[in-house]
Amino acid sequence: MFFKVVGRLTARLLRSIGKFFYTIFRNVGRHPVRSLFSFVFTVAFLVVFWLTGAFGLAGLFGNSNSPVLTAVEPTAQPEGKANDFLVALKDGKASGMYDALSDDYKNTLKSRGIKNATDMQNLVTKKLNEITGQPNGHLTYSFTFYQGVRYNDGSVENDFTGSYETAGNRTSVQVVMKLKDGKIFFVDATDPVILAAIGTGKDASGGDAQLGVVSNNRSPVAEDFMKGLTTFDVNKIWDNLADSYKTELTNRGVTKDTMSKVFDQVKTINASKTKNSVTYTYDGYAYLDTINFPNGITVNEFVSILSISDAPTQPRYSIVLDANQKIIRLGNDSAQDPIFTNILGRNSQGQGQ
Repeated sequence: MFFKVVGRLTARLLRSIGKFFYTIFRNVGRHPVRSLFSFVFTVAFLVVFWLTGAFGLAGLFGNSNSPVLTAVEPTAQPEGKANDFLVALKDGKASGMYDALSDDYKNTLKSRGIKNATDMQNLVTKKLNEITGQPNGHLTYSFTFYQGVRYNDGSVENDFTGSYETAGNRTSVQVVMKLKDGKIFFVDATDPVILAAIGTGKDASGGDAQLGVVSNNRSPVAEDFMKGLTTFDVNKIWDNLADSYKTELTNRGVTKDTMSKVFDQVKTINASKTKNSVTYTYDGYAYLDTINFPNGITVNEFVSILSISDAPTQPRYSIVLDANQKIIRLGNDSAQDPIFTNILGRNSQGQGQ
């Protein structure tokens, strides 16, 4: 009895499928032109809706060309040349540090006057001698892998915490590296030797790092930048950058227009409200403190509340201004801000600090 029922159901299914295809081919035979037009129209309709992300299709399967960099998964261990870079740092060998960098990041260093490993070695040696107070100085480093994350463009971020010791004194440091295809294309750190090696360990006037004083002297320029970021106003961002910083960004392909395009893309994503789409909303920002240096450099610290769909995060920002109250550097830590990252061109290989 069971097999009879299965046989009948199977026969009915096969008859239905046969009837379906018979009807299609009969209509095509009777109306070939109209059938061809309907087929082309249907295919074009689906393609357009796919490309525009309608029905959530693009978001459902992921889109590596998304204008906004988003985390995909955590990573359990360092990847690529991250360890090689730190081993070379421990040995004071700039050649190993330089070899771990991507070609595009090396070009970024060239814009800072670091043309090769020899130039980097000179900076490393000078900084080691300054810290230790002796020629051929050496620091004892130790590092621990803290966390890692993989992004939708294939890049990874490796975060390390550690310390260095000299003359019995221990100093804590943090290092953040971003890699793609195994090579480092972004380095940020609190370690003075790394900062010297990549050309960011000096102030705008070229002097050595100085002792700063924390205050509540909030800069209107820095706050204007935060208003521009959180309201997608590119003018408030670009107009407050120092000319030297604009030149550095332009050399990396970042302009006022590219920033504006990122904001426009985010607005489009937020307005689409399609199934499975991700939205990016700044709920506000808050001022934390200011670090004042004797040479006139100030660092204003802010935090924002950035909600990615229904998940709020609290990215923190370091806005560095020169003595003329123009922005010369920008940093983001604590939580990743994909919009901030993208407007500064740091979402792809070669975009450094």
